[in-house]
Amino acid sequence: MPEKDADQDRWQSRYFSALDDFESKENEWQAIEKSLRQGLKRLAVIAQGQDSSLDQTLTNLRNTLQQRVDVNQLEALFGEIWARVQQLDDSDYARSASLQDGRHTLLQLLTKVHFPILFTQRAEKLRQRLEITTDVDLDTGIDELATLMADSVSSDDKPPSLLHSQQTLSRASVEESFLAFLESLSFPGDYSKRVQQIKQQLSAGIKTDQVKGMVQSVVALVNDIRKVVEQEKSELEKFLKQLIQRLDALDSIVEGAENQHHDNIASERQLESAMQAQVDSIEAAVKNETDVAKLKQAIQASLDSIHLRMEEHRRLENQRESQLEGQLKSLSANLASMEDEAKILRQQLRKKHEQAIKDPLTGAYNRLAYEQRIEREYTRWKRYENPLTLSIWDIDHFKQINDTYGHPSGDRALILITKLIRNSLRATDFFARIGGEEFVVLLPETTLDAATNVAEKIRTCIDSHQFHFENKTVPITVSAGIAQFNPGDTSEVVFQRADSALYQAKQQGRNRFFTG
Repeated sequence: MPEKDADQDRWQSRYFSALDDFESKENEWQAIEKSLRQGLKRLAVIAQGQDSSLDQTLTNLRNTLQQRVDVNQLEALFGEIWARVQQLDDSDYARSASLQDGRHTLLQLLTKVHFPILFTQRAEKLRQRLEITTDVDLDTGIDELATLMADSVSSDDKPPSLLHSQQTLSRASVEESFLAFLESLSFPGDYSKRVQQIKQQLSAGIKTDQVKGMVQSVVALVNDIRKVVEQEKSELEKFLKQLIQRLDALDSIVEGAENQHHDNIASERQLESAMQAQVDSIEAAVKNETDVAKLKQAIQASLDSIHLRMEEHRRLENQRESQLEGQLKSLSANLASMEDEAKILRQQLRKKHEQAIKDPLTGAYNRLAYEQRIEREYTRWKRYENPLTLSIWDIDHFKQINDTYGHPSGDRALILITKLIRNSLRATDFFARIGGEEFVVLLPETTLDAATNVAEKIRTCIDSHQFHFENKTVPITVSAGIAQFNPGDTSEVVFQRADSALYQAKQQGRNRFFTG
């Protein structure tokens, strides 16, 4: 039976070769699945940093991908990611409520002016219309506010009995109202030059007939910034929509890959079953057939059937591999594109965040940054109970500096004070400008006694510094109030104690500090 043995050897060789091929395909599918999991995890990392809830969901996705999961589990996670991203897409990214629209700007300007008694009723009616009703368009609102301010300003053509009385406003008070409004807003650094130009116009003095133009300039400035904010929001929304679309595409790829993987397993099982049936048929023929020619014919028929099955299986495998290869190329391109876009977006967000928490004039941190930092320091203080002190600083007679030497001189003084205080602090300390001429300093790991040493260093540094403006010496001193965090304190209570100590320093002659 040498011919029979040779056929059986050939069949066994083909069978084992097929098994090796199946094992190779199984390893290849496992590698593809691993690649998809890694791609999903990379995508989860790329998308992080937009929202804490979304970050948690993406973390859950990465953790889930460490295990073997079915499509239903992945679909549930993708559904949660979709919901989180949609919430983030719908949220408001405007820097502050003060930049909502021109009417709101008019309302803020209105509240900054302390109108005389004769004009309070008109001011209240305008305030109600701006705040409650919607029948005031922007141009009408500007005209009404400017007319109200102009009518209430004292001028040479008004009766002597009204000049410089409590029944009229001085032009200086109007100018101060505009300046106070500008100081209350945080402008991006790109707009600092434009803000300075408006301040210079105010410093030079505005006439009664220039009030309307000033209102228009301020409203236009705020509206322009609002447009920039809306544009930034629109760009971020566009990115998030692209992210959602790519998540959907990735979801489809993963689902398709899972389905193909299941189809491949089913196909292999069908092939294995068919081959086993042919093996059984060959074994039966060898056992029962006595005619060599018929035996050869039966074995050949079974081998031909196995060959056809294997050819069909290879054809289907090649087709599935080709589809998956195209999907993986698309996935790889999407991931690379998203990495580049996410990198650019993060850079833009970091830049915008820095602008949002920095004072454009001095470069110091602003009140928003202070509120964020005090929350972190307070939490750390409560947990570790290490000493923490807070001090509030105020430039003495700052209004007099502005009135005597002009607002450019005051701006120069603010920049100088910022530099001198900053140079007197450690890298771990925090310093911010929280008002017109008011600053705050946080000293972590610092007792009250140590903080007074730092305060004296700052005070003497500023007092001894020679400040000149247009070849004139401008005397500058500062006063401060210092308070240490004690058990049971809140950050608001400590701030109030420091503020009360600052008031005491002002009352006791300035150029000094007190503790509270």
